[in-house]
Amino acid sequence: MSRARPCFFDGGVKKTGAPPWNGPPPAGVDRAGDKALPDWFAPALGTIAGLCSTFSFAPQVLKAWREGTRTISRRMYIVTVTAFILWICYGLTIASIPIIVFNSLSLLLSGAILALKWRDWPGREAAAEVRRAPAE
Repeated sequence: MSRARPCFFDGGVKKTGAPPWNGPPPAGVDRAGDKALPDWFAPALGTIAGLCSTFSFAPQVLKAWREGTRTISRRMYIVTVTAFILWICYGLTIASIPIIVFNSLSLLLSGAILALKWRDWPGREAAAEVRRAPAE
């Protein structure tokens, strides 16, 4: 009796059962007869995705450093930094080195933007002047 199993890459349902060959399956095919991806594919895909998402913050950091952060949303970066902290906690929970590494790098870059935003915050100077003013 064969059972149906969803297969993402074929976009449909494949029937599984005994493989149509004797002995070990051919390269790239698992025991159920489904095409399998090479072992290096998932780590390579994760590495490329991590590099792209992490280093997408680099141009923003450079622009914030050179031109200021007037047009950058502080709330958005507070949420982003919080999300990266949570992703790191998740990565530690499941012991996933790529999740930990790439989200730590993203946290550093987005944290730098948030720090630059704090540096350029207009209310910060006014609050500092009020604290410095002598009481009359």
